Amino acid sequence: MSLDLKPAPSFDQFVEENGIEEATYPYARKGPKLLRKARSWVINAIVAVIVWALIHYVAVPYYYDMAAKQPVGQAIGGTNLSLDNLLATGAHVLLIVRKAAGFIAIAMIIMAAIKCISYGSNVLKRQQAFEREVYRNDKQANRLRAAIIKQHDIERRIREFKEEEKRRKQSASGTDNTYQRSLADDDKLQVLQTLKNLEVYINTRQSVLGEEIERVHRIEVELPNSTEQSEQVQSMIEKYGVEANRITASNRKKFDRTQFPTSPIIYSDGTRAAFPSSEVVEDKYAKPDVQTGSTKKTVEYEPTVGLDLFVDRSKDIAKRSKRAKKYLEGAGENVENILASNKVSARLTRVEPGNSSGMLVYEMAGEVKSAHNQSLIDPITMAYTKAATLQVSGKEIFVTVPLPPDAKAKIDMKTLMEELFF
Repeated sequence: MSLDLKPAPSFDQFVEENGIEEATYPYARKGPKLLRKARSWVINAIVAVIVWALIHYVAVPYYYDMAAKQPVGQAIGGTNLSLDNLLATGAHVLLIVRKAAGFIAIAMIIMAAIKCISYGSNVLKRQQAFEREVYRNDKQANRLRAAIIKQHDIERRIREFKEEEKRRKQSASGTDNTYQRSLADDDKLQVLQTLKNLEVYINTRQSVLGEEIERVHRIEVELPNSTEQSEQVQSMIEKYGVEANRITASNRKKFDRTQFPTSPIIYSDGTRAAFPSSEVVEDKYAKPDVQTGSTKKTVEYEPTVGLDLFVDRSKDIAKRSKRAKKYLEGAGENVENILASNKVSARLTRVEPGNSSGMLVYEMAGEVKSAHNQSLIDPITMAYTKAATLQVSGKEIFVTVPLPPDAKAKIDMKTLMEELFF
């Protein structure tokens, strides 16, 4: 039997076939939550096994040893109740408890195995999608999430709110009035629950727009449907980025370096607020670039200058041009979200790649005063951690962002000489 084995697709092929964008990481959104569930069930299983072991190896032998030392046929306190019967009943109950503990332990182990397999499947899928260091990143993401929630005492505030509400219900039960939660209290609880449900994602993968390996951090908060609740959430998370940077900086052994923006970026659809941060990391799997000798093909030309002396960069330039366009399209969406979060309604109309930078052109619904330009450029510069420029002319915004090194255009001397002289 012959097998028709196809070579694994390259990263560029994977991106092209699946329409992967710069901020798209297949299956990654479930990862941290699946890891938390798997970890929780593993801990529960360990506790259940320890309880069963204590009953089986400590409590039962101790009880039977104690029962064996008691006088046979002795009554309890002058009553007709036999100590032997009492000890036998206790032994029976203890055996039932041991059996129940065994069943619970087995159930916990099975559930822990299911959750671990589920998370392992998620890791495998993400690795097949060219994501790297999946478990390490998810573990750190959960650690950072827990640190943010703890810093703001979200769980304590929710607990205190529910305890206060319980006291109000008890006070109202003795009267003719029935306790009803006010709209303000309902908003407060919903806001706290929203903050508790925030997620942190960390993903490492080759950039869609270049060959460098990027590690991307994102703090995301799902915004409530209610406009009032959404505004309260946005107000409360305003400094989350700065505080997260402080957390990561204070414990470099547990966290990577981050550079979250000072203010959140609100998605254009208004469903989420996010703090993005990215950095280029070392490619652990990069092969050393070994230069090998090559023989140049000699071609007879009438001119004295042979074009074979010039490197043909046409393919590389075409590839870089494609990367530059993709980069600018991805940057255009990000900048649009930044503009929206700063209450500027703008639509990307075109991108213009250059040699070392590219221009994003937006059409606004209304005019923006020039005094507002700095407040717009600051979050753009922070998001890209690079220099950027912004100009406003009438109802158009022109944003210039630098291109990554592998998207910058190179001079094709061979093509230039051919066009000029041949």
